[in-house]
Amino acid sequence: MSSEQEILELGGLTLAHAFLILTKLEPDELLCPFAVVEGEEGREILEFPADTQEIAVENGKRYLETPEYGISRIAFARDGRCLTESLEYIDAISVSLRNIKSDYETTFSQFYQFTDHGLTFLGDIEFMLGSEADNPEQARIHKSLIDAGIATHPTAAELVTELQANRLPLPPLLEQSGMLQ
Repeated sequence: MSSEQEILELGGLTLAHAFLILTKLEPDELLCPFAVVEGEEGREILEFPADTQEIAVENGKRYLETPEYGISRIAFARDGRCLTESLEYIDAISVSLRNIKSDYETTFSQFYQFTDHGLTFLGDIEFMLGSEADNPEQARIHKSLIDAGIATHPTAAELVTELQANRLPLPPLLEQSGMLQ
């Protein structure tokens, strides 16, 4: 398995775990940013609790840039929002990936909303940063690797697969808005 394949599958596993947590929260609660890291000691989850979501996200991003010695792969997940063309905010779980050994980095997001029926995905995974953002064929291949990672989550794979099957269209995003958080 290539290092790129390994990190994308770790990203899928991390996304699945984030949505499993999110389904247990109230609609107005935010996901505590966390990272799934792999290294010499195996795989572990690191949380980044803080007084505010902004500080928690900054702490996670700082860890992504300067991980502990012996860490080879990081998948950092956090809750965020993006502005649509109709000037409404929609929520997203964003996952930033970093493979230390190969210098591969990317960020992808899965948009969602809470409805009367519960959690609903909006659109497909969107690559926000990295070479996939400008290359649809590479994005398609990498999405399949993320899906393979989702399938490895022992308790969330079925949930995420069902959410993917029942997703609604993603409203057009405001180009310059970017991701908040």
